[in-house]
Amino acid sequence: MLRDELLRLLLDRRGVILGYIATVLADRAGGEDIFQETLIRASEQAEIFDHAGHAMAWVRSTARNLALNEARKAHRRTVVLDDAVLDLLDRSWAARDDVNDREEIERLEQCLERLGPSARTLVRLRFADDLAGEAIAVRVGKTVGAVHASLSRIYKALAGCMQGQIA
Repeated sequence: MLRDELLRLLLDRRGVILGYIATVLADRAGGEDIFQETLIRASEQAEIFDHAGHAMAWVRSTARNLALNEARKAHRRTVVLDDAVLDLLDRSWAARDDVNDREEIERLEQCLERLGPSARTLVRLRFADDLAGEAIAVRVGKTVGAVHASLSRIYKALAGCMQGQIA
């Protein structure tokens, strides 16, 4: 695979790769550093990849190892996923390698538009502003439990909508 072709693929799949790293690392902020390191390592070995699926499998494996190493180095007290769960996650992400990110993002945006204004606010605070439940509760004047319950309902509605059901 040509280096430019590989870099285009990985940059196009950036959101998916960052999501994967953040899941393994349980730290979205640290995920960007892991992504950059993975990108550098992949670009140095572009010629070994026969096709996009091969490159994505290598990237997942490398990102997983880098994220786990980072978690160990930082002595994080957050829960690091069990190897069996990580293997299941790997298989799930591998099955999605052929999914077009742009189409999925457009579908998500359409699903978000179907939510009410308060639900969209909660999603924005959680993901765009990267706030935890406690901080969201303070911002919107609700209890933490109410925020978590609302977010749970929102996630289910979005999942149903993304799978083609009405939100």
